[in-house]
Amino acid sequence: MITYINASELRKLERGVAAPFELNLRQSPHNLIINDILRNLPGRRLTALATWKGEQVVAKIFFHEDSKYFQRDLEGVGRLNQAAVPTPKLLFTDSDRSGTIFVLIFEYIKDAKSLSFETELTHYHRQIMGVLAKLHSHGMVHDDLHLDNFLVKNHTLYCVDGDAIRQINPTGSLNQKASLKNVAQYFSQFSGIQDLHVCLEDYMQRREWGLPSGKIFQNMLKAQRYKRLKKYGRKVLHSCTAVVSETTWFKRQIQPRDIAPLHGDMDALVAHGIIIKDGNTCTVAEENDWIIKRYNMKSIWHGLSRALRLTRAENSWAFSHILQLLEINTAAPIALVERRLGPFRGKAYFVSEKIQGMTLDNPEILDNKDGLCAVIDVLHSLYANQLSHGDLKASNFIIKNRAAYLIDLDSATLHRSSKSLDKAWKKDISRFLRNWDNFPEIKQFFTNGLQLRGLLP
Repeated sequence: MITYINASELRKLERGVAAPFELNLRQSPHNLIINDILRNLPGRRLTALATWKGEQVVAKIFFHEDSKYFQRDLEGVGRLNQAAVPTPKLLFTDSDRSGTIFVLIFEYIKDAKSLSFETELTHYHRQIMGVLAKLHSHGMVHDDLHLDNFLVKNHTLYCVDGDAIRQINPTGSLNQKASLKNVAQYFSQFSGIQDLHVCLEDYMQRREWGLPSGKIFQNMLKAQRYKRLKKYGRKVLHSCTAVVSETTWFKRQIQPRDIAPLHGDMDALVAHGIIIKDGNTCTVAEENDWIIKRYNMKSIWHGLSRALRLTRAENSWAFSHILQLLEINTAAPIALVERRLGPFRGKAYFVSEKIQGMTLDNPEILDNKDGLCAVIDVLHSLYANQLSHGDLKASNFIIKNRAAYLIDLDSATLHRSSKSLDKAWKKDISRFLRNWDNFPEIKQFFTNGLQLRGLLP
């Protein structure tokens, strides 16, 4: 049975929307039937598969508070059409009868799939260079170039996020610096693109420019990678598509949207679990399939010092998500809980999944050469993405089958400059190799592997 939901009721559905439901539109005699929620930012906006006039469509619904995104999306679709970039056809724009939500209705492209599901992207990299060349020639940039913003059907690429299209120069094309910055923004989400030079050459030919020096573009790439990861780390500390954050005067709690809310006394959960570490600054406990790390405040001055900067718990939460984004194995984050008194923080708790494996400091694991090679892969991925760990002791790696997982991200750091990265990396690798002072063959194995990856001088 399809139920009618008004704007007020829709706004209150925080963690999930029960589809199907029906919305009355102001200017259409045909109601919009929402069949399946694709994306939901509660109280702000949602995207859904829907039925309108008997046809399957995609609907974007914006609440009054986010009406600026409605306007930006609407204008962006016009810009995509102006630049002759394929995009789903906009069928209708409207509001509900109360005027408190706004709706964009797009054609549904049957059998199209997100570019993120493609395993071989070489061909599509060049197609996206064509999209960017068109936009840049019309003075526009695409400001959110992740793969889910592109659909593919029969090798045709569709751009689906009008909100991300910005008009930078209304009277002409973009200059070379602004254009290459946007190209670098796209490639910053990948590590080790083998056809990068070919793609860049393809783009420059479309713009009738000569190739820039490799150093100039690599610096742009590093700057965009830093910006992307920094933005994502901040994003997951607030309510967004991936997580929900709830803050009161006394408590703050963040969890993934697809996990049931964590209730109960966190100290009781720690006490009930198996204590792994019990120190002055932190306590670590194993409870069922979770690892709970409690960060203790040493004094009131310690609490004051943390009021205006990231706590270790926040750092662990943010970098767990960053590593997942980069497809670097780590324990999945379950919850971040902070005790608070307004802006002042007390104890904090970081809850993550328990990895069913063996830590790298266990001598039994040293015969697992696939696992040891996976450790080198993790280290290479860290460096390639401008990250340092801060405490590369062997127990912070867990080997599960042939995969290596990196944990304990309290001190993980994202570096803007190569100088800062190299300085931190030197300390990281020095600490890592000290793990094997009593195992010369293993130390030589890692030294050789790191040198082959260019991670040692």
